[in-house]
Amino acid sequence: MNTSSLILHADDALTRACVDRGCRTFADAASLIAALPYRRNTDRQSILAPLTESCGTCSTKHMFLYALATANGFAEHMQLCIGVYRMHAGNTPGVGEVLRSFGLQEIPEAHCYLRIGDQIADHTSARFSLPFVPDLIEEHVLRDTHDLLRRKEQLHKNAIARWAQEVQLHYTPEQLWSIREACIAALS
Repeated sequence: MNTSSLILHADDALTRACVDRGCRTFADAASLIAALPYRRNTDRQSILAPLTESCGTCSTKHMFLYALATANGFAEHMQLCIGVYRMHAGNTPGVGEVLRSFGLQEIPEAHCYLRIGDQIADHTSARFSLPFVPDLIEEHVLRDTHDLLRRKEQLHKNAIARWAQEVQLHYTPEQLWSIREACIAALS
């Protein structure tokens, strides 16, 4: 599906915020969001946070875009997804040194994105090119943005716990979560 044919037309705060920034289509809004720096938002529950704080993560950026799509009647063409993939230096530049310092080559990472038709659309960064897709372990489709952050963290922690048992690591799931947090800090 060509998202440049999806014209923004709703009269809501999300659409107005995009139109006020020169966006005419969903593709314009997605480009605007992708161009924002990768950084955790202070108000992660606010759907408008990526625009009000001029930054965002995969979660807050895709929550915004899916809510925008819903407000404009485009959500039937897409799905909000949480995928868990094997994060390593090859698919997530910046985490290799952190992983090596703990004797690891990879760690499960949860990532939010949209599925538009049968294609994965990742608007986390303007330079992101879907390097995680070959390492995708599991995918979960959400019906709305309401629970995304809580659900993502729980799915992620469960994946780390399963992985720790499978590969019989000497780290506890809590220690692995801390290592993962160090990886994310290295990306910011």
